[in-house]
Amino acid sequence: MSAPVSSALALANERAERALSAVEVTPFSSIEARPVDWLWRHRIPAGTLTLIEGAPGIGKSTVIFDLAARVSRGQAFPDGSPTLAGDVLVVGPEDAAATVLRPRLDAADADVTRVHLVELRAPDGGAEPLLLPRDVERLREAIERCEAPRLIYLDALNDLLAGSRINDDGEVRAALRPLVRLAEDTGIAIVATRHFGKSGNRHAGMAGLGSVGFGAVARSILQVYSDEETGLLLLAGAKSNLGPTPATLAFSLESTGEDSPPRVEWHGVDERSAHDLQRAYRDDGTASGESGTAGALAEASDWLRDELANGPKPKKDLLSAARAEGIAARTLERAKTEVGAVHSREGFGGPVLWSIGDAAPVTVPPYSPHIRQSRHSQNVASMGEYGENGAEPVLPLAATKPAGEPWSAVI
Repeated sequence: MSAPVSSALALANERAERALSAVEVTPFSSIEARPVDWLWRHRIPAGTLTLIEGAPGIGKSTVIFDLAARVSRGQAFPDGSPTLAGDVLVVGPEDAAATVLRPRLDAADADVTRVHLVELRAPDGGAEPLLLPRDVERLREAIERCEAPRLIYLDALNDLLAGSRINDDGEVRAALRPLVRLAEDTGIAIVATRHFGKSGNRHAGMAGLGSVGFGAVARSILQVYSDEETGLLLLAGAKSNLGPTPATLAFSLESTGEDSPPRVEWHGVDERSAHDLQRAYRDDGTASGESGTAGALAEASDWLRDELANGPKPKKDLLSAARAEGIAARTLERAKTEVGAVHSREGFGGPVLWSIGDAAPVTVPPYSPHIRQSRHSQNVASMGEYGENGAEPVLPLAATKPAGEPWSAVI
């Protein structure tokens, strides 16, 4: 009963505040237009809320600590876009500060003098997390104590909403409104994690757990997916209200030693969008095990039988045609097994062919047709601020870190 009561009180307080407010009418001629201020160009705008979503345990926090480390050092982001050095505030982490968070920051080579854990200290000396919207002003106090605050990381957003039902659109918007106002007032970028929901919705912008109000309030949504073909992870833009949808970036989590947390290494630009990846994620059934998975596999199997009825076809062409039909790559691979198709190679170095029949299977080295590799050996720094002709730079795939050089010199 506590959540509905507290929500009713919050609504009553909001109505009381509105009753005391005066109406103001401002012509837009007196409002000066200004460009968007970005923490990370086209991905994380300053002065507002960005969500980073994905399945539990996929690496969302590790990615954010990589970005936080770059902010703490003033190092360019993975696509080469610059950032100013500044302070990072970490709020409500699910993991222990000493055994998990500090090692992750060390693995990311963060300047830990500029990354701060923000908690409330109880009278008995115990620590407790800040909750929203109750403690927004306490968060403002924390921001004011930092020399150059640039980024706030909230982990995880749904858990920090006190007394608000996360599936209620009105309550979510009301709870987040003070947080967004804080971001606007201070110009700080707020990044919060959120898990994917269990529904079968294939629209990437509506894939997160809880009300659509979360996505409506956020100005940018980034999502993390796993590519089983390559073993890489993918950071894709699902929503961007303040700029163009950014390219999907591939990355991996690389070991930093036994019993040590991994670090992020960035590999290139992936051609699939968040909507492509979300559709594949749902078709594969990993989001919810929904009953529609069997239907998707049956449809893909029928489609593949028809495509191969008149003889072998290149795998690359099949993947492209299947994508156009809304069939995910992983679903197509399962359909291949379902219909008994085999693969072979046409001559030395020729394309991989799929067929239904007696073609002898061969071993094919794994690769992804989706990752774009730079045609040149030059690194991002030599391409100018954002790449050739102002376009987003194409990162070299699986670049090798030179001995004695920081990883930033490569990407």
